Formats: sequence, structure tokens, C-alpha cells
Amino acid sequence: MNNISITLEAAKEFKQKLLTNNLVVRFGVKGGSCSGLEYVLKFENILITDRDLTFPQEGFMLVVDNKSIVYVNNTVIDYKKSLMEEKFVFNNPQEEKSCSCGKSFSIK
Repeated sequence: MNNISITLEAAKEFKQKLLTNNLVVRFGVKGGSCSGLEYVLKFENILITDRDLTFPQEGFMLVVDNKSIVYVNNTVIDYKKSLMEEKFVFNNPQEEKSCSCGKSFSIK
């Protein structure tokens, strides 16, 4: 079963950035960078196709394309805020390693 989880902190940040129900959060991966794959997180107009999986959240929709789900299934999306930075963090149980910058990863 496909599953993507979002922490309360991430959900609050998503809602703040969306500001309208006409947008969705698109989550996936693209090839590239040091370790092979890189997470992609975009806010876009509703454009859901038959190649997308949807994960309804409270107040917004999370969309993952069917090619990316293989790499991000069971990922927990979190949001971290510190004095130095604010960023979304992806806790993916399939990650085998990531590069030192934390932007790319490879799976088991």
C-alpha cells in the first residue's frame, strides 16, 4: 500500500504557502546530483492526471506521480526551523545514503 505521511509542522507550512484550495503540493523525485536522486516539492495549480496518486490532507492535496512513488513510498515529510535555516525534511526509510549537502540520495 502506498503511503506518504506529513507531520503537523509540515502541514502548517504547506497550508501557509498554498493560501488557496486551487493549489496542490506535488512531491516526487528527479534524477541527478551526487547520489542519483533528488526530492522535488512544488506548489502548483490542480493538474492531476491518471498517472498521479493523491493523498488527501487536511486542507490540501498531496500528489505523487506513479514513477516517483517507488522511491518515496512511506516517506514522512517534516518541516524544520532553526536560527540558521528553514526547510522541509524527508524521512525516507528506503534511503541507503545521501550526499553531504543532503539534497540527493540513493535507495536500497
